[in-house]
Amino acid sequence: MKSWLAAIAWAFLAALIPVAAAADELTLRAAPLPVVDVRVNDRPARFIVDATLPDVIVFNPAAARRLGVGPVPMVRAQVALEDMSLTGRVARPRIVFANGRGARALAGLFGAAYTADPAIDGAIGPGVAPYDRVRIVLREGAPGSVARTFALKNPEYWRGRATLADESVSVAFDLAREETVLSRPLTQLLADALLLTAAGAPIQTPYPLGLSTLTQPVTTAQSVGGFAFGPTLARTDAPIAAPDGVDVIRVVARKGDPPRYEVVLGRAALAACTDMVWARAAKRLSVNCER
Repeated sequence: MKSWLAAIAWAFLAALIPVAAAADELTLRAAPLPVVDVRVNDRPARFIVDATLPDVIVFNPAAARRLGVGPVPMVRAQVALEDMSLTGRVARPRIVFANGRGARALAGLFGAAYTADPAIDGAIGPGVAPYDRVRIVLREGAPGSVARTFALKNPEYWRGRATLADESVSVAFDLAREETVLSRPLTQLLADALLLTAAGAPIQTPYPLGLSTLTQPVTTAQSVGGFAFGPTLARTDAPIAAPDGVDVIRVVARKGDPPRYEVVLGRAALAACTDMVWARAAKRLSVNCER
């Protein structure tokens, strides 16, 4: 009798708690960008998986209307990029992935689209996906033999840390952009150490949701976490001047703000890499490369 009751109890617990006997893995191919198919409010939808996003969902306006996604009353969302910001609304749609699990992440609704592709409904951060592991295949073939691994402070957010110019810096990955992008404080740090060289005039660089920021092409021999930067854009408030024949990058930081040393590696920095593997329980992101 007791064993029969115990069997029922274990069966009940198994229905409530996912058993990790076999890892639940989502595999996506980044050709040209990783895209995941889901159901939103029981309707089919497609989202870019943007590795620079935390565990949030961003809907294109037309997609939100088609999928019946409305805002939560009295709650607002804000996206900031350097000295620009964008205010929107927050939603809580029902989103279900192919493994049958639902995502509890908040969604953002903004006036501008995240992507201009009409076949895509928006973007999600990889931590939204309710899987034990997420693997993004950068190019086909056997995984590279060199694994560059980052411990993640927040397991849902693909940002690791590494050392650059004797400082701890945040490292992220942007699969939608070829260039590596340096934050303004990091630009200032490297410029002061004479580790950057101007490679072109300042340009206004677009970002999703209609945001943009002033950047300047630069070259550097630096690397971070084993990755060479490749083509690099440095965020800056002013163009490079050349007093006395010396290139100088001016960066204006807002008073009182602590320095945020951030490098976002672009596709060119991942040219020798085959795939990225995120393990939720281990709080680890590994990038497998050939060298």
